[in-house]
Amino acid sequence: MVPREAVLRRSEVTAVYAVDEKGVAALRQVRLGEAADAAGVEILAGLRPGEKVALDPVKAGLATGSGG
Repeated sequence: MVPREAVLRRSEVTAVYAVDEKGVAALRQVRLGEAADAAGVEILAGLRPGEKVALDPVKAGLATGSGG
């Protein structure tokens, strides 16, 4: 489950920025499941349990140089 604001949608791509233990963000394509509530959405594929995601995907994209 991730916050809705962490999900980035561009054309046919749905993704999140996964943040590693060093604080480096990497774009990961994900497959969404059901919305849990107004704030969260289920991730079916693309993340491992316990991985952290950037709550502001645009900011994370700019920090990585990929343009978000």
